[in-house]
Amino acid sequence: MSDAVSLALWSAVSAAGLFSVVLLSLGTATGLRVRSGRPLPLLDRAGTVRVHRHLTALGTIGLAVHVTLAILDPYTQLTALAAVFPFTAPDSPLAYGIGTLALWAIAAVVGTSILRRILPQRLWGTVHLAAYGAWALGILHSVLAPSTSGLPGLVVTACCTLLVLVAAVDALWLRPAPLLLSAERRRRPHALTAAPALAPAPALRRTR
Repeated sequence: MSDAVSLALWSAVSAAGLFSVVLLSLGTATGLRVRSGRPLPLLDRAGTVRVHRHLTALGTIGLAVHVTLAILDPYTQLTALAAVFPFTAPDSPLAYGIGTLALWAIAAVVGTSILRRILPQRLWGTVHLAAYGAWALGILHSVLAPSTSGLPGLVVTACCTLLVLVAAVDALWLRPAPLLLSAERRRRPHALTAAPALAPAPALRRTR
């Protein structure tokens, strides 16, 4: 493989990796908005859910392209086996192993989302929480991996991290009312939905 082709392939690996980091970070941030019960500006809740799904889908496609190109690039020394089994890569095993764990977590989230209509809601919700762990692992992989650990990659990764952290604080701490109400409903469903007790009717006066 010529140096020009190798450089182009390496650049494509980096670009696809950062593309997936950006879109999956945006998907995580919009997912937090959905979970908080507050839609994005100018959108209703259904529109916010659609944006979340599209961002996540595009980010997952970018991730698939990133992994495929990394396997094809001889410089990364990432084999297909190492892309499936974590911490088995001959070069940078920690960075690639963390990326593999993120890949497995995202695969579980996407797979259960596709099968959501036939899965129990509780199971889907539990597995879907792995998306936050997958995002954190992806950020760590982006910092450690050779293809995205340069200055431009670190700047993009830092911006994505800040975006999701701000979204998390906004959704879970600054305006937690929808989440707290949902938790209260789960704890005391009858207390919140029961109709108020009626006042006793006044006694009728006996007439002669």
